[in-house]
Amino acid sequence: MNFNLFGGGKIRRTLSNPGWWNMLANKVRRTYLCYFRPDYVQEQEASRVGECVGCGKCCTLVFRCVFLEGSEEQSRCKIYDVGRPKPCGAFPIDPKDLSDVNFLCGYSFITPGAAKPAFGVLPPIEVTVPETAVVYTVNRKIEAKLINE
Repeated sequence: MNFNLFGGGKIRRTLSNPGWWNMLANKVRRTYLCYFRPDYVQEQEASRVGECVGCGKCCTLVFRCVFLEGSEEQSRCKIYDVGRPKPCGAFPIDPKDLSDVNFLCGYSFITPGAAKPAFGVLPPIEVTVPETAVVYTVNRKIEAKLINE
């Protein structure tokens, strides 16, 4: 009898995806920084602008958080105001973390002493949808050549 633990399913596709491994490494990095380098986290927080828009993208990196409820379009953290783990409250710690959520986050980073946002990140843009009058926040990723111009 052959037993293949990673046989042909979702687990095999996930483990063979290099992007998944990068997100896992970044999740471990954020946890390390929050518990062993809080000074770095505080420094980075000073250059972070924007606010959490409650999209839940950071809550589904590597795996879906058990405290996340609702659909993908309307997700909500059950413990947002009462005891989130340090890495959750600190996300994104630095511009590198924004790549894990495809730069679609309510936060962005301003480089110290510069008026421009950090590489690859622009401040959020608010778009109003007339039918529902709901405001969505969107960030844009731009290429390095545009930033350097």
